[in-house]
Amino acid sequence: MGYLNHDCETRDVFVKDDEVKACDWFRLDELGFLDDDGFLVSLGSEKDLVHLASGEALLPSQIEQLVRIELPCVKHSVVVGQVSRSIFVTSKCFKNSFTFI
Repeated sequence: MGYLNHDCETRDVFVKDDEVKACDWFRLDELGFLDDDGFLVSLGSEKDLVHLASGEALLPSQIEQLVRIELPCVKHSVVVGQVSRSIFVTSKCFKNSFTFI
């Protein structure tokens, strides 16, 4: 398991477990947390984080989902990191024939 013909990258994703000597862990770089009921909630990949100049790190998928929830006319939304202290959100809207929005 690992990256084909990339031995260095393959070694980097395996993490040694000091408690279980016979086992290595394959690091997926996924972000998540355990909720109040003990279930694992996946937020997305660490590689998808957008780092702002202010030092903040944002997950684009959470912002994109919030835009789609708050603005029903938005069908697709994309968050793009900018060099400045802001982010750029672009959305694709559709015309709803029932609400004429």
